[in-house]
Amino acid sequence: GTASAIRAGVNLCRSLWKDEGGRMKAEVVVYEELTFPEVDALPRDITLLIPFGDANDYAWDTVLDRVQKTRSAVPLDRVCVFPAIPYGFRGSSLEVDPKLFKRVIQSLIATLREDGFTNVFVINGYGPQGFATISIKRRGESRARPFSPLADQVALIPTGHTEQHAFHLPLSTDTLIIDAIARGVEAQLPAAILRLPTWPYGVSMHRRQYPGTVTIDPRAWEDFWVEIVGQIRSIGLKMVYLINGHGGNH
Repeated sequence: GTASAIRAGVNLCRSLWKDEGGRMKAEVVVYEELTFPEVDALPRDITLLIPFGDANDYAWDTVLDRVQKTRSAVPLDRVCVFPAIPYGFRGSSLEVDPKLFKRVIQSLIATLREDGFTNVFVINGYGPQGFATISIKRRGESRARPFSPLADQVALIPTGHTEQHAFHLPLSTDTLIIDAIARGVEAQLPAAILRLPTWPYGVSMHRRQYPGTVTIDPRAWEDFWVEIVGQIRSIGLKMVYLINGHGGNH
């Protein structure tokens, strides 16, 4: 799932990004595993990375070396990796209008800048997106493989969020719960369900009260899903279920 993929990618990064003596060059923090007090304690100049697609497709040692060159004046001793964006961008399995996707990403990044973070980078292995990214060659194909559904399947779209859940639960709580539900449905009805990767960001109008909670602009959020459903319909599916793990997404 989204959470396991980014964790696997970050674990790979932890194992590879070492100097010639085998010592780690930087500490890697997995944002979604933090609690909101832990986010509050992060230095605001820490490097934040938002990947597109499957995190396992990136050579993370190369990613961090590229980021280090971008921040040449600042030693890269600690980075924070965000949940990956699974689709919507150019080259993904489900693309929306680039201007719409730009609104989605820019609103997400804007919330991080509002919280004082000054170094936010998008990691992109899918070609030009119409806005600034750090372009990295992926291990896989240049484009994500398209979905190949059967006409009588039902598309299942789980949406979670990255937000605070008290002092003890991780920011990924909503995403983890709805991802598990979606996988359970798929396990019960494997032939009938086309399960999309869980979308890990949503809408939180109360976010300023709790460090770590991000949000997408509500209108951009609505427009995004209208277009995604349209894209699913265009590949031949007649029924779509959006199952939601976060109240603000309704």
